[in-house]
Amino acid sequence: MSLTNDNSMQMAQTVNSQPTTTYIPKYNAQGVLIEEDMIVSNNGQPITIYAYKYSDQGVFTEQDITNYASNGQATSTYAYKYSAQGILTEEDVIGYKNGIAFEKDIYSGAGQPQSRLLYNQDGSVKETDRWINGHWEAITPTPPTPTPGPAPTPGKNTGGLSQKTFDTLISQLTNPGLKNEIISLANSGKQLLSYQSMLDIMNTVSKSVGSSGLSASQFKDLQNLITAMGSVSKSNDYIYSISNALVNGNPSNAAWTGGGSYATALGNLTAGSSAAQLNKLIEKWFLGEDNPTTINNSPGEYVKNTKPLFSSGGIPLVSDVNQGGLGDCYYLAALADVAQDEPELIKSMFSDNGNGTYGVRFYNNGQPVYITVDSYVDSAASSNSVDSWVQLAEKAYVEFRAEIGNPSDNKYNAIAGGWSNGLTAVTGTSITEFDAQSYANAYAWNAAVDKPLIAALNNKQDVLYACNQEVPSANGLIELVPAHMYSVLGYDAATDAFILRNPWGGPGGQGFEVQFEVSSAQLWGNGENVIFIGNRPASLTNATQTKSDVTQLIQAMGAFSPTSGAHVQSAANAAHMGAKNNLFAAAH
Repeated sequence: MSLTNDNSMQMAQTVNSQPTTTYIPKYNAQGVLIEEDMIVSNNGQPITIYAYKYSDQGVFTEQDITNYASNGQATSTYAYKYSAQGILTEEDVIGYKNGIAFEKDIYSGAGQPQSRLLYNQDGSVKETDRWINGHWEAITPTPPTPTPGPAPTPGKNTGGLSQKTFDTLISQLTNPGLKNEIISLANSGKQLLSYQSMLDIMNTVSKSVGSSGLSASQFKDLQNLITAMGSVSKSNDYIYSISNALVNGNPSNAAWTGGGSYATALGNLTAGSSAAQLNKLIEKWFLGEDNPTTINNSPGEYVKNTKPLFSSGGIPLVSDVNQGGLGDCYYLAALADVAQDEPELIKSMFSDNGNGTYGVRFYNNGQPVYITVDSYVDSAASSNSVDSWVQLAEKAYVEFRAEIGNPSDNKYNAIAGGWSNGLTAVTGTSITEFDAQSYANAYAWNAAVDKPLIAALNNKQDVLYACNQEVPSANGLIELVPAHMYSVLGYDAATDAFILRNPWGGPGGQGFEVQFEVSSAQLWGNGENVIFIGNRPASLTNATQTKSDVTQLIQAMGAFSPTSGAHVQSAANAAHMGAKNNLFAAAH
């Protein structure tokens, strides 16, 4: 055979004076280009396909060029293989008749003929030849040699899967409706691992469930689908996570609350599950309808939040955080602090599904956990007149805590009071603290804490203050209250004081200061207060910001309101804030 690169390119140019070229890049989970295909076609009929492959380090490893006849059948393929150093090591040339390989010639990197394979019409090897003394000589007996696969199928969409994974999945599926749905989605050019595609697929299966429940083959089809989706899971961790939880099970599937006063049993999906159970799991993971019990145990308190996710140019702001009638200051103060220090991290928590539902990411032991919520929120919880991210993040946190804890505890009041769990859930980091009890007096506290605290604030690290003292301001307004968490937003060098914000928020003038300054000595106060300094790993930070190497993080507690409606969740808990396992909460 004597075909060359130049001949194949010339073929593409002469078949049609105005060929159409389609470019398809493929990337790995780290965003590195690992494959790129270029399809030259005429009125949708491929003429030549160029395929380039790279290692995960971006090194060129293989180039394949396949030519096609006007009937769509392959006529020849040229395959060039390269070493890790980018040196051509082998050239393979395959000829086809009626789309079936009849000969494969193998050359060295220097272009020297090495071997040749001749094939029967059924694709089996008929003869193996070696290039000896300037001509081909047959080798007897013929050594076992792998048969080349079929010629590439041009223009076939695989929904984001590799061709092999897609073909394997389709061959495994036994449910005609599911198989047709997946093929239709792929042929339309859609990614299978997307919110709408997976929702459509789950609804298709739900409609096919009979009176005897989900069949074993249907359940196996769904499991095979999730296995296939796992090969591209890094392209959309949120969708893969909720799809996997629906099909393969999750502890929180044990119960369903749906905004009611109490939870009822639900259960993981299995062969025999009813269509109603499958629909409830779809509602839970994809539609966010497993809402928590409201603060006052009244479903009528749920209202639809129609405000945008973020206002102010799409950036979350500290001022968005306004604590409502729930004692979760340890969580809301953390949200406010991260909103100031790293708003991109807050933004990355949310995935807008385009139908009034949102995916929300948290961390449990450093690993991402995803929740889907709808737009309905408890009107007695946190409030905001301009956007919705705080209210949605608050409700999602309730559901997150139920998922990693007790599935039957999906209720707003279950998050009243906490310690370090609020901040670690948002940032995924561990906690280190400065406990005032460890210092004999304010002088010792200042000497040990001031420098790392000021450095952390200058480096935009998250800082919270757990307070167990009551200090009014000079004008009589309340500033510091016991059993309450504050965001530490900065350091004022001119006054040598630290800027604190109360998560109660609002416009101020309500008997308390929203934002104010306190000295280091005031932070030590009565020796029962705690400073938490956070430094999250570089993998979780905004690439545009610089973080120091101080390995300290945020902790948080609950809230206490000075208003007449305030209450402490537990009088015993409020007795001594220095014990780190105590939880404090109240309502405002």
